[in-house]
Amino acid sequence: MILKNLWRRKTRTLLTLLGIAVGVAAVVALSAFGEGFASGFERVFSTSEADLTVGQKDAIMLMISSVDESVGDEIKTLPGVQAVNGVVFGMVQMPEAPYFIVMGEDLRGFSIQHYRLVAGEPITGRKQILIGKITAKNFRKEVGQTFLLNDVTYRVVGIYETGTSMEDGGAVMSLDDAQRTFDKRRQVNYFKVKIEDPRQIDQIKKAIESQWGSEVTVIRSGEATKQDEMFDLYRSFGWFLGVFALLVGGLGMMNTMLMNVFERTREIGVLRAVGWSKRRVIGMIMGESLALSILGGALGVLLGIGLTSLARLAPAVESLLSGVYTPTIFVQAIVIALLLGMVGGLYPAWRAAQLQPVEAMRAESGASINSGWLMKVMAKFLAGGALRNLWRRPTRTLVTISGIGIGVGFIVALMAMSAGMLLTFG
Repeated sequence: MILKNLWRRKTRTLLTLLGIAVGVAAVVALSAFGEGFASGFERVFSTSEADLTVGQKDAIMLMISSVDESVGDEIKTLPGVQAVNGVVFGMVQMPEAPYFIVMGEDLRGFSIQHYRLVAGEPITGRKQILIGKITAKNFRKEVGQTFLLNDVTYRVVGIYETGTSMEDGGAVMSLDDAQRTFDKRRQVNYFKVKIEDPRQIDQIKKAIESQWGSEVTVIRSGEATKQDEMFDLYRSFGWFLGVFALLVGGLGMMNTMLMNVFERTREIGVLRAVGWSKRRVIGMIMGESLALSILGGALGVLLGIGLTSLARLAPAVESLLSGVYTPTIFVQAIVIALLLGMVGGLYPAWRAAQLQPVEAMRAESGASINSGWLMKVMAKFLAGGALRNLWRRPTRTLVTISGIGIGVGFIVALMAMSAGMLLTFG
C-alpha cells in the first residue's frame, strides 16, 4: 500500500527521490574525497623506513614546517642514530595540475628507496627529476624528455610508483634542487631519522627534545599529532555536509509529505471513519517517508560513487583528491537517508493523525490546514497577488523558504571551506 500511494504521484515522488539522492551523493562523494585527501597526506608524511620525524615546533602540519639543516647534521652525531634524511615538500601551480606535489630527497639517503622505479634510472646530477606514474600519464612524459617546473627545465630520468596517488601524481628531485626551487637555502621541512636499535627510540627522542626542544618537535612513527587532528577535520566533511543534507532534504521531504496530507484529507478521513487508529495513520505516512528515504539513499550512494569516479578523470583531481571509500562513509550515508525520512515524515504524520474523521470527510481535496492564529495575523499584513497565493499554504511556504535558505547556507559554507583549503596549501 505504501509504494502504491507513492506511485499515485509519480512526478512528485521521483523529484523527491532525486532531491534525497543528490544530498546523499554529495555526502558520499565529498566524504570519499576528504578520506582520500587525508589518507594521501598521511602516507606522504609517514614512512615505515623512519623511526622518528623531526619538524618545526608548533607547526600545524609538516608541509609548512621549516627546520635549519644544521639541526639534522647535529642529530646525526647522537649515539644510536643510524641516518638522518632531510626532506623538502613543495607545491607548484601548473596548468595541468593546480597543486602539483614535489618532494626534495637526499639522493644518498634511505628514504629515496621509497620511490620504486618502473622505468629509467635514479637521479645522479642537477636538474634531473623523477616523475610519478600518474604524472607520466597525465603530462604524457617519458624518460629522456624535459619537464618544466617553476620556469626551470628538468630532464626526466626515471618514472616511479609508490601506490599513493598523491606521490604518483607528483615528482621527486634532489634535495639541493628542491631547496633552490622553493627558496629554502639550508632549510628543510622535516627530517626522517632512522635508529640503529628500535629499543633506543624513546631514549633518542628524549635526547633530541632536551637539546633542541625549543626549535623542534619529535614524532614517533605512528604517534598521533596535531597534523592528524587536521586530517580528521577533512575526514569530517561528510558529517558536516550531512547536517545540511539532513536539513535541506528533511524540509523537502516534509514539503512533499505535507502535500500528500493536504491532497488526501478526505481519504484520511475515510480511513479514520472505518476504524483506523491515529497510530496506524502515523505508521502509513511515516512508512511512505521512510520508503522514499531508503530508495533515495540507495540511489544517492550509487550517484556519489559515479560522481567520484567521474571527477577522478580530471588530472587535477586524480592525484590530490582521489576518492577513498570506507564502510563508515556508506553507513553514514544510509543513516542520513533514514534520518531524512524520519525528520521529513514526522510532522506531516502527526498532522494527519490529528484530522477528525467528520471534518476531514467534509473538506475538499487540497484544503489547507489551519496553522494557528499567528499565521492568520501575519497573513493580514501581506498584500494580494503572489504573496497572498503563497500564504494560502503558510506551512508549505515556510518549509520551502527554510529549505532554500539552508541550501544557500550550505553553498556559502562549502565555498568558505574551499577557500580555507586554498589558503592553507596555496
